[in-house]
Amino acid sequence: MSLRRLAGLLRRSANALEARTQTQVMRHPRRDMVTDDDEEYYRTQYLHWLTPLIEQLPTSGRVLDWGCGYGRLTLEIAVRRPDCTVIGFDLAAPAVAGARAHAAERGLTNCTFQEADLTNALPKEHLESADLVLFVEVAFYAPQELNAVAHAARVLKPGGFLYAGYRSQWLNLAIAVNNQDFESARLIRDRRNGQLWGRGDRFAWTTPAEISCAFERAG
Repeated sequence: MSLRRLAGLLRRSANALEARTQTQVMRHPRRDMVTDDDEEYYRTQYLHWLTPLIEQLPTSGRVLDWGCGYGRLTLEIAVRRPDCTVIGFDLAAPAVAGARAHAAERGLTNCTFQEADLTNALPKEHLESADLVLFVEVAFYAPQELNAVAHAARVLKPGGFLYAGYRSQWLNLAIAVNNQDFESARLIRDRRNGQLWGRGDRFAWTTPAEISCAFERAG
């Protein structure tokens, strides 16, 4: 297949995957996804798969959301399960402050938010304490956390659930080609992390096989 034909195929794929909105997310990773109109679609899709897990949580269950941002999913779980304790962690202080403000506006008393990364967000009292752990679109912004599922294995109770979402290498490649950012496209094709979209931030991307291996290593 010629490069021109491949580029056309990837461009069409990117359009089908709503590349414009995805690119906006990449360029503004700390925007308020709770109030952003573009995020309603993605929140609905995540909740479609997450709802059965929320319904299975035991009474007085415990939920940890790593990389919670402004509480896009954390708040939804707290609303749907007022009998459970929900804790959100994020590295960005503005996001944590925003999540706390959203929780206060909704009168939620069963969710809290902390500024922390994965290493210091897991003190000994959290080990085998969670019924559900969320790790959604966090690895894309944290190249060192591809194996975050190993941390989840430590904090999940036996029979607990991990709900994880990763950015695909091929989705990112399609977005780069669609935007004619061929420098980023070559980097995505040849490596698994680096500086994309002309920004100074480092991003990471994975293949399904790599994700499967991470889960197998975590047991």
